[in-house]
Amino acid sequence: PDGARAVVTEFDEGALAVIVVASGKVLSHVSTGGEQPTGVAVTPDAALVLVTNSWSGSLAFVDLKTLKSTTLPLRGMPYDVVISPDGATAYVSVSQLDQVAVVSIPERKVVARMETGRRPRSLALTPDGRVLTAGNFTEGSVSFLDTAGRRLIGDGPTPAVNLRGVAVY
Repeated sequence: PDGARAVVTEFDEGALAVIVVASGKVLSHVSTGGEQPTGVAVTPDAALVLVTNSWSGSLAFVDLKTLKSTTLPLRGMPYDVVISPDGATAYVSVSQLDQVAVVSIPERKVVARMETGRRPRSLALTPDGRVLTAGNFTEGSVSFLDTAGRRLIGDGPTPAVNLRGVAVY
């Protein structure tokens, strides 16, 4: 919450690094319990870090106090993760299934799935958490999803493919 620390996924190591922002010092490396971690998000209260383990198909929940992780199986190459402003819901792009999984963070389970364009990877939420955007890697489009209704509300084609990042403003 104070911006003093950062976390970064260590793809080849299957780990998460916790770093002091001011000094750049790595405080710890925490196993994510899976292979090839890609996406990372921190809950608003900074109690948990969620990490997608793309190769092994799981979502890791890393407790920032104990530095212990548990995983939720999530087949289909989970790639990115964002967390709702209230910290109760995670949205995970599941690239091989052309979906976003909706995960209840307190229950640590998938509660819904939303269809997207082909191979969603990058995700971004509007500041109010009402609209989720998904950059569709191979289709060259951006899907717009209503988080309350848990459904696709639009799809915007781009003139490119290999979409890798998306942000909203």
